[in-house]
Amino acid sequence: MKKILIVNNNMKIGGVQRALINLLKEINNRYDITLFLFDLTGEYYDCIPKNVKVIGASSILKVLGISVDESRKLGIKFLLAKIFFAFLTKIIGNKITIPLICKFEPRLGNYDVAISYMQSSPNRNFYGGTNEFVLSRVDAKKKISFVHCDYENYGGDLKYASMMYKGFDKIAFCSKGCMNAFLKLLPQFASKSKVVYNCMDINEINKLSLENTVNYKNKINVLSIGRMTYDKGMDRVIKIFARYINDVTKDAHLYLIGDGADRKKMEELVKKLKMNKFITFCGNQKNVYRFMKNADLLLLLSQHEAAPMVFGESELLKLPILSTNTTSVNELILDKKIGLVGVTDDDLYQKMKLLLNNKDKIKFTRRISNKQAIKQFDDVINE
Repeated sequence: MKKILIVNNNMKIGGVQRALINLLKEINNRYDITLFLFDLTGEYYDCIPKNVKVIGASSILKVLGISVDESRKLGIKFLLAKIFFAFLTKIIGNKITIPLICKFEPRLGNYDVAISYMQSSPNRNFYGGTNEFVLSRVDAKKKISFVHCDYENYGGDLKYASMMYKGFDKIAFCSKGCMNAFLKLLPQFASKSKVVYNCMDINEINKLSLENTVNYKNKINVLSIGRMTYDKGMDRVIKIFARYINDVTKDAHLYLIGDGADRKKMEELVKKLKMNKFITFCGNQKNVYRFMKNADLLLLLSQHEAAPMVFGESELLKLPILSTNTTSVNELILDKKIGLVGVTDDDLYQKMKLLLNNKDKIKFTRRISNKQAIKQFDDVINE
């Protein structure tokens, strides 16, 4: 049985962490897996399969997996390290600070495969670090880096990325769209690039969707799930839905699930548009599936996305999707015929009306499984 080390920053709520948990549930009996986390924190920590060995950082590397408030609880050493390295990163960039902080951690070794499960962060962000750690502090026969972002719009340092990815034997992408966006910028890595789709915990999603399921009172019920920020397009969601209320029907409601830095501004926008009766801010929800089960439409109007887990989850729960034209929509929405994609605000509005006025237009016929994703993972590990 091959010995695999997977490195991530923490197990907090996030798409990368959820994808990792789903992957571990599928492969934990196929490989001898050790999970190395910069910090042993996060809502998903208790979801790690019992036969996966988990170890955490023993040095100030921990601060790459925690917030300033969390570092304060660990003591003055960690608080000062977090503040110092975050400040230094703002000045000189993380391509110096992150490799430096990795040196504080003892080496890990004797693995067949070492996996960095998240991409590096943009240059001025003190975040990430799994690529640097795997390259500099792990001894393994093969090293693989996973990419969960739209590299064209991600803000990464291409010169630094080019130098770093030379050190990996394989680069795994969560969709073809993500891979194509990456290779447009760094075509020299085509021969080592592979697609490994995210797994879904199908049984758990179905189970949770039936727990305290939301039974809506309105005729039409629309969801948007994501951070309350402008880059996630929450302002567009609100404006387009307000237009639908004003032009089509008052018997509709929008539920915004998530939180974020711009929530107050979004609440002010709702107030300005006089939509308080028609839009509800639900905040972060550990179980979003109980909202998705009986909803009529999912709006995902981000400026850029990689391969959101919610696309597959919506397909599983038979919830039609309306999305902006982001990296993976062709393969994850249009090819599967589970929704529509729009570009301009008017285009999105017209397609929203089309989907809500013709609820039977979308036919969910595909049998969903993780077989393809598991095979792709096995291929990358064993090639």
